[in-house]
Amino acid sequence: QTSSFFLTGERLPTSSFYSILDSVTDETIIPFDTNATQIDCDSNGSFMQIRMDSFLPERFYKIMLKIERDGGNDIQTYDDFYFKVVK
Repeated sequence: QTSSFFLTGERLPTSSFYSILDSVTDETIIPFDTNATQIDCDSNGSFMQIRMDSFLPERFYKIMLKIERDGGNDIQTYDDFYFKVVK
């Protein structure tokens, strides 16, 4: 049986959070926050809602993910997601 990866909505654990950093300076623009930066999910998968009007155009930013498991005893971070704000 064959199926497309894009047909299944993958979800992160409910205790997943994001932070936004400037990719050049590594300055934290949006820090991890257990309420404001929690990653949401629906039937299509995980997502986050970010107001883009506070970012400088023509600049690259890095998304850092923090995933907590086992009541916070197992924490993994990922920081290899980049995006550019365009005009």
